[in-house]
Amino acid sequence: MISLSLASAQGLVPVGTFPIYRLDQGQPFDLLAPYNLLGAIGYALWLVAYVLVIRQGRRDKIYAIPLLPICLNFTWEFMDSWVLPDQVLFWKWIDRGWFFLDVAILWQLLRYGKDAQTIPELKRWFYPIVVVTLLLAFWGQYTFVTTFHDTLGFIAAFVINLVMSAIFPFFLFGRRGEEKMRGISLPAAWCKLFGTGFASVQCVFLFPRIHPLPEEVAYSPLSRDSFFYFLFIAIFLLDCVYVALIYRERARARAS
Repeated sequence: MISLSLASAQGLVPVGTFPIYRLDQGQPFDLLAPYNLLGAIGYALWLVAYVLVIRQGRRDKIYAIPLLPICLNFTWEFMDSWVLPDQVLFWKWIDRGWFFLDVAILWQLLRYGKDAQTIPELKRWFYPIVVVTLLLAFWGQYTFVTTFHDTLGFIAAFVINLVMSAIFPFFLFGRRGEEKMRGISLPAAWCKLFGTGFASVQCVFLFPRIHPLPEEVAYSPLSRDSFFYFLFIAIFLLDCVYVALIYRERARARAS
């Protein structure tokens, strides 16, 4: 309490100030603002990535995104499309477009996922595992946005994106022994890389407008938005690694 009082007296704020968004300052969601135009391009690239993933899964008769990211994405898009408020109708319908495409991706997981498992326990309990993962994913995300006031789902979305980017290389390693690396789409990987990259640039300019904080934060020399910068950079680097790994595995397959 003494430390908090001292911080208040110094005009600082404690580490962990919740992201209570302020949407009444200026026009942060002006669709013609350059940063929002970049964001729109990024969201469109994500739509393309989903379509490419669905096409790859249908062609190879296998799910083309790992189980955990599918469940996290599906529940986030359900939450952001139908549960959380959104000030921009355009974004709401983008979210719903993602959601309906994710229905197809989830169906491919249910249709092809059990037969693709190589661990007997996962194969035996595959459907209960998917159901429990979906329930836990929604529960965790909804309690997160409630506790930390992430009412637009920004933080949750980028954390999920980081999880996806971290898992994809291992997903590739699990498929590289198969013929033509079934379910691996290089165009979808590029779309994810640039789609998230454009959305990250958008948020660099948008987030300070809707989540204003003092420049200084008590107990930390880092920027007030340093966690976001960590997410943006880590996701970008991991996505670059994933694209490079796909090229490497394809080159090895051609050489063999």
